[in-house]
Amino acid sequence: MASGAGALPIALTDNETRARERATLLLADFMGNWIWQGREGDVARQLAEVAIQHDADLVVIGGGHRGKGHRGVAARLLQSTTRSVLVCGFR
Repeated sequence: MASGAGALPIALTDNETRARERATLLLADFMGNWIWQGREGDVARQLAEVAIQHDADLVVIGGGHRGKGHRGVAARLLQSTTRSVLVCGFR
C-alpha cells in the first residue's frame, strides 16, 4: 500500500505505472488522504473491502469499458458497497 509516491507491495505493469503516475499528478494538490493499492481478484469486491478497511468517505473509479455480456466494475461496485462512489469517465 502506498500514499502518494511510496513503495508498492507488488510489481506494476506499464499500464498500472502510468495510471499511478497520472493519479499522483491529479491528486498533487488534494488536501485529503488517498492511497494506491495493488491487489488481485474481483476488482469491485476488492475496492469495497478496501473502502471499509480504510473507512473511506468516497471511492473514485473510472468508468472503463465493458466486454460483451459483462457488467462493468463501477456498476458492480455501486451495487456491492454502502460507501459513496464517484464514477469518472477516463478516455
